[in-house]
Amino acid sequence: MSRGTEEAVIQQAIATHFGNKNIVIPNISFARISCRIPTYGDAGQITGYEYPFKGICHEADLILINENDYLTEVEIKCSYNDFLADFKKKEKHRTKYTKAVYYAFPHNMYKRNEEKIRKVLTEKFQKAGIIIVDAEEMAVDIIKNAEYFNVEKIPIEVKIGLMRIGCQKWWRRK
Repeated sequence: MSRGTEEAVIQQAIATHFGNKNIVIPNISFARISCRIPTYGDAGQITGYEYPFKGICHEADLILINENDYLTEVEIKCSYNDFLADFKKKEKHRTKYTKAVYYAFPHNMYKRNEEKIRKVLTEKFQKAGIIIVDAEEMAVDIIKNAEYFNVEKIPIEVKIGLMRIGCQKWWRRK
């Protein structure tokens, strides 16, 4: 299975697992233009846009927005080297709305590298949680719960903007 296909299968398994109580959106680019909120003048005309993710330049493999309007990011890592490369990036997996961050791994890859993965997370990102996915069984297990960050709830305008992007992403999937 190719990396892209494996990531899509893992996204689908996680979406199925968490989708009943969460809005689940794949491949969200937190960039200046990814989610813009219109501003309006006194006569109701659009006068410009606000960018709630201004200054953020990373892409989340999957986000979950819970019923309390908090965001959880899930980073999917199909190989150990891909996981290690994540810590060399300047951007971290945080926005002012990110309540928790999880790393998701294919079951077999995680089992082969469990000690090394736990060691890296202990040293570099202790608050991150761990999810493993058996793609064949579409089984999702939370191995370690993420610790929560003290963040803002997602304002309704931002939530609607992210849902719009999410609808476009899921619709285009084959």
